[in-house]
Amino acid sequence: MRFLLAVLVVALFAPAAARACSMCQCGDPTYRMMGDDFFAAQAWRFSVNVDRRSKDQVSEDDPAAREKETENRVTLSGSWQPFARLRLVGRVPLAERRIDDPAGRATLSGISDPDVFAHVNLLESGNAASGWWLAAMLGVKTAWGQNERTVGGVRAEEHLQPGSGATSTFAGLAWAHGIGGAAHVYASATGRWNGANDHGYTYGDALLATLSYQRALAPSLSGSLELDYRASAHDRVNGVRDPNTGGSLLYASPKVQIALAAPIGLQLGAQIPVAPNLYGDQREFANFESGLVLSF
Repeated sequence: MRFLLAVLVVALFAPAAARACSMCQCGDPTYRMMGDDFFAAQAWRFSVNVDRRSKDQVSEDDPAAREKETENRVTLSGSWQPFARLRLVGRVPLAERRIDDPAGRATLSGISDPDVFAHVNLLESGNAASGWWLAAMLGVKTAWGQNERTVGGVRAEEHLQPGSGATSTFAGLAWAHGIGGAAHVYASATGRWNGANDHGYTYGDALLATLSYQRALAPSLSGSLELDYRASAHDRVNGVRDPNTGGSLLYASPKVQIALAAPIGLQLGAQIPVAPNLYGDQREFANFESGLVLSF
């Protein structure tokens, strides 16, 4: 526990994190909100998550200089379980994006791309304390995010836009196994296929995977360690690859979950890159994430 807290403190004061693709994020959003409790008795869950991420790469206009993209994101999420084997999830992200380069600083904020998806319980065995389940996930990221914002009367560059302006689909599998009621193991793998927006920009298709072990440390406190993996293709502009996007990355993600006054829980976590293998000239640091979860 002391080691976990020390890592979290260091991560809080470390530089914000980069992403191999401007719209790809490591981690499993449903697991972040639900834990392994996807198909439990609580029909409704709501969460507010705050994340800070950034990307540092060579400048497109000046190869001798660098530019840094920073995003502060607040995501409003809700989930509903209409049937015992079905969990529906919807998310609306609000993003503030900033780009610092030799020419100065530009900032935009607005609605990013809302998404909706469903988890279907395919198989299960045993009880909640020591059983397991396997679920399929299908979803769509809509093109409703703001992608036509302007700076000085001119449409802002793609990575400054709050939304992608394109529809994406994703599908995957999730599995969880309880260990004696005090711990569990969770794993998921998801593929995402991205469309092009009206300006010919296509974010790279991606494979996302998560492996997590979580254990109760006290009556109102639990800790977890995740491995979050992402592999994404190059972004493309009118079919031409952007050389400084895409690649693969493995994060080690220590987190704590704190039960506050029922039914509210607090989550604090960090993502620390341990095995970056990115295309072109990109650098990775540490991510910070936090969230409040309400369940009933």
